[in-house]
Amino acid sequence: MVAGRCVPLLAISGRCMATLTGRPAARAPSAASTVSARRKSLPPKPPPMKGDTSRQSFLRDRHALFAAPERVARHGVQAARLAAAGAAGLTGSAAAGCGFSRHTHAFACIAPYGTPCPVVIMAAMPNRWKPNATVAAIIEQDGRFLLVEEDTADGLRLNNPAGHLDPGESPIDGCVREVLEETACDFTPVALVGVYLNRFTRTRTGDDITYLRFAFTGSVGPVHAWRTLDDGIVRTVWMTLDEIRCCADRHRSPLVLQCIEDYLAGKRYPLELIHTDPSVLQPR
Repeated sequence: MVAGRCVPLLAISGRCMATLTGRPAARAPSAASTVSARRKSLPPKPPPMKGDTSRQSFLRDRHALFAAPERVARHGVQAARLAAAGAAGLTGSAAAGCGFSRHTHAFACIAPYGTPCPVVIMAAMPNRWKPNATVAAIIEQDGRFLLVEEDTADGLRLNNPAGHLDPGESPIDGCVREVLEETACDFTPVALVGVYLNRFTRTRTGDDITYLRFAFTGSVGPVHAWRTLDDGIVRTVWMTLDEIRCCADRHRSPLVLQCIEDYLAGKRYPLELIHTDPSVLQPR
């Protein structure tokens, strides 16, 4: 009762209440609405790290952008970065804030504080290109060079004693092993002749392969007659430079002659040029 008169009090559920003067007053915020408003004012959570599934809702709520790895492989990192920024509607300094992590293969756009931050998650590159590491020996005695004749998909071919580098060995140790397996001789490297790249297409499979060859020179001991030559090796031969040049069509690769030519040109580099970290030699 106000001033001798009865004034009805009106209650409007969920909206407001009528005061004694008849004017509506805002309803006191509930605890749930306070928490909701507080959450909306918080900055976005960081993007998920590898193996983290607890933040998938963040990506879903923020309309995360996803890009295929082949887009980066085809157009490059910079193009993919700009594409991510454009899809997110970012321009200027915001677009410049897009960064790429080579460890997580993800793009992240650095937005102003409190602004949802679009993220581009990419799968790790499945087929990263890498060359095949090989070793070879350039062995000369009295003007003749030691070669091996091996059976290949293209027929009998001539090659320097050579082979693939095995896990757990240094290039020098690998060369010593390959010479012993293919020629039955002990090899003592004294210098590095050079490091070479060669591209090759396998006849049977059509595989496109690049070889990274470490060529060493040194001396060999007597033949161990009791040893059996490696699989595919038919015999060992000693040939002069002219003989090797005359049968270039039978060489396993152009590096057969190139390494010999570099050796004759006096190219020698200390073995210490190649460093093998002890971690390589540890058991797997």
